This record gives sequence, structure tokens and C-alpha cells, in this order.
Amino acid sequence: MIYKDDLNNIVLEHHGVKGQKWGVKKAFHTAKASYAAKKASKAREKSWSKAYTNRAKMSEAQLTAINKRLSLENQLKSNIHQANPPKKSLVSKYAGQFGNQVMGAIIAGGAAATGKIILNAAKKGVAAGL
Repeated sequence: MIYKDDLNNIVLEHHGVKGQKWGVKKAFHTAKASYAAKKASKAREKSWSKAYTNRAKMSEAQLTAINKRLSLENQLKSNIHQANPPKKSLVSKYAGQFGNQVMGAIIAGGAAATGKIILNAAKKGVAAGL
């Protein structure tokens, strides 16, 4: 954005692309590959849906082959998820710990203890930059 400031100087400002990291350019081929992968995934889902609709017309061998393929795909997805679990953000990590402490204090019946835990957690959050 180009404008004149109070001192009549011409100023050029650019705030970048929303969500893009500094110094990182989005590769065109990566976006194109992602689009192709999504398109292939949709086509595969459509083919599985069509196969399920026509299951009465299939032979036992065809059903077995399709069922084996689907179970292998699901097993692969599960194994990948176990090998690379989603990472928790710092906020969700502290929120979970904070919630457990508060619930423990409430169950123990100590309103005063609950207040102390809330204050301590707030202090920790400020110290951690949250």
C-alpha cells in the first residue's frame, strides 16, 4: 500500500500474504501436486462408492480383493497416524494440565485451593508468554 504520511513522505507498506512464513516461497509444483492428489483421492472414493453400490453383482473373489485392499489402506492410515501423532500446541498442553488441576481441586472440595491453582496457572501462563 502506498500513501503519504503526515510529513508528506511517500510510504510503501506491504504486510505479506496471510498465513505465509517469512522468507518461504510457496512452490507452484507443490500446490499443483497437492491438487492432483486431492483429485485422485476423490476419484478413488467415487470408485469405492460405486463398487459398494454394485456389490450384489460381484463375485466372491472380487469382493475379497476389494475388501483386502480397503483393509490394507485403513491399516496404512492407522500405522502412519501412530508413527506421526499430531503435535499438541503449547496452549492446549497447558490448558489440559490446568483443567486437570482445577478439576482435582474442585473434587477435593477446596474452593481456596482452586483459587490458588488458578492464580498459579495464570502466573505460569504470563511467564511462558501466553
